[in-house]
Amino acid sequence: MAGRFRQRAEARHIGWWAVPCLVFYVAAAERPVWPGHRRRSPGRAEKAEVLCQTGRDHLARNEYAVAAEWLDRCIEMDPARAYAYCYAGLAYSELGRVDRMINRFERFIQLAPDAPEHPRVESLLAGTRR
Repeated sequence: MAGRFRQRAEARHIGWWAVPCLVFYVAAAERPVWPGHRRRSPGRAEKAEVLCQTGRDHLARNEYAVAAEWLDRCIEMDPARAYAYCYAGLAYSELGRVDRMINRFERFIQLAPDAPEHPRVESLLAGTRR
């Protein structure tokens, strides 16, 4: 019985300040950080960047199948991201998927003809076309 009484007393003790704090917390979450600023969820470009970075991380750990999957998801989300095609081409070359490698590298060259990786990609493509 004493435990039950103590729980009720503690509940009444907490209750007097919990409601105003909750109201303040909810109001602060809705309030902009500065005038004219609105909170937003990450857009497609930010999500595509995360997917591309995750694919690159898997590529660095020699997990080529997983890297190719993440990079393909990045390409689906943002088809204009040139380096996703380059990294996906590298992953597919390690997996032995020459058809997909050629497709990804050719698209990379179309999107970024002045990229510093261009000569290396061209040499990889020339080696597969022989």
